[in-house]
Amino acid sequence: MNETENRIPRMRTLPKAMEEIKEADPGTQLTLATLRKLVDRGLIGTVPLGNYRLVDLDKLLALLSDGVPEEENPPKMPVGRKRRNAFAD
Repeated sequence: MNETENRIPRMRTLPKAMEEIKEADPGTQLTLATLRKLVDRGLIGTVPLGNYRLVDLDKLLALLSDGVPEEENPPKMPVGRKRRNAFAD
């Protein structure tokens, strides 16, 4: 058997994955909130474990190094659009 067949996924909670990223790159601009957004958008697969979501650290690092394809980026909200005031007469 080769090494890829024997690979055990390095599953981490999002905060633990963020700790490992910061340990590898102390100057990172990535935040835990950004990781959560990537998970919520479905760009990072998770495995539910009770109240936790586990991510494969190696797949996460690969996504971060390869980047997110443009077509998967959601459209931006229009700028300067006013909200309706619910309390107005």
